[in-house]
Amino acid sequence: MAGFTVKRRSTCGDFLFLERKKYMTVRSHIRLLEAACPNWLPLSFDPKDPAPEFSTYSLFAIGYNTRLSPQIRYYMTKLISRGSKVIESLFSPDGKGKRIMEKKLEYKKWKCVFYKHLEMTISEMECLQLLQHVKWMPLRRCTSEEVLSRITEESGLLALGYSGAANQVKSDVSAFDAVEDWVDGLSDDQAASPDSDAERDYELSGITQVQYCYIEAIMTNIQERLITLLQPPQTTIEDTHSCLDIHHFIWHKAATDQSKLYCKWYPVRPEILRQGCIHECLETALGYKIKYRKPGMCSSK
Repeated sequence: MAGFTVKRRSTCGDFLFLERKKYMTVRSHIRLLEAACPNWLPLSFDPKDPAPEFSTYSLFAIGYNTRLSPQIRYYMTKLISRGSKVIESLFSPDGKGKRIMEKKLEYKKWKCVFYKHLEMTISEMECLQLLQHVKWMPLRRCTSEEVLSRITEESGLLALGYSGAANQVKSDVSAFDAVEDWVDGLSDDQAASPDSDAERDYELSGITQVQYCYIEAIMTNIQERLITLLQPPQTTIEDTHSCLDIHHFIWHKAATDQSKLYCKWYPVRPEILRQGCIHECLETALGYKIKYRKPGMCSSK
């Protein structure tokens, strides 16, 4: 895949959708990085210095500051595995990425270059795949036999969401730059930032309308879990109670309009699902709490 550099405005609908998707991807990466590893490390250009060691899976970022602005700004973020071309390009003596960094320093566009990385489990990587690359489906469509037959009977991640909610963004990514295509085929997670979060959230209103309200690691069969959730519960909770049971939320007449409910799923092997903190990973990447829990876990005020 070729590199991606964002333009401020575009009349092309497909291009604008890609711009939105890549912005949302980068924003989730920055939330995770800021929450787990806020400190930057200086990037050395001395060929005698050994390259840093990275874990099997990581979320990696490059940052920089300038002579007139000491605050470090994000230049790129990327999900990587050990031996990644991104790392090779940055830390090899003749790597293309390293040469580009050196030119920016030489022409005094930048003062210093930094990097940071967050160790990820493979289950957390899969969680980000669900967040960034899987589209929502209206939940009511899952009641038809045709749609149910296409839902995987494997283990994996299942998420539910609802539309019409305004999410509060907790992190500012207004300093994120567009990047050049310097890693062949590995520019998928790169994007430019808006002038401000508020302006960009307005532009992205069509893609942020669905708010996550439930995430579950299904160890057996995603299709069976969906069928269970689509069947009315035997008992309901009175309106005066606040219930965190996702089954109650779907079916209670006072909870929400079912036409506004959506679902998405992503097959993942059971042994992978047992690793990492999927729930916390998704909440941190989104910037808000996932409200509802598994059926049978209800609490009242």
